[in-house]
Amino acid sequence: MIDYGYYDDGNLAFRQDSSGKVVYVYDGIHCIAEYDESGALLKEYVYGPNVDEVLCAQTPAGGVSRPVARAAEGRFV
Repeated sequence: MIDYGYYDDGNLAFRQDSSGKVVYVYDGIHCIAEYDESGALLKEYVYGPNVDEVLCAQTPAGGVSRPVARAAEGRFV
């Protein structure tokens, strides 16, 4: 089972499944980071000049960044 929580503004606050909980942090309308339930950084998002233009997602593992694709349901993968 997957559980989702939302902030009052409708943005996704967390996603929890059997592998754990991911908490989403926003800077206004943009999701800028994901943390696990212990507070460890999982991903940071880098945005371009256009609204919702995600250039890449950076992970703390080696500072590697990669292009981001948006899944059909609107979440980043």
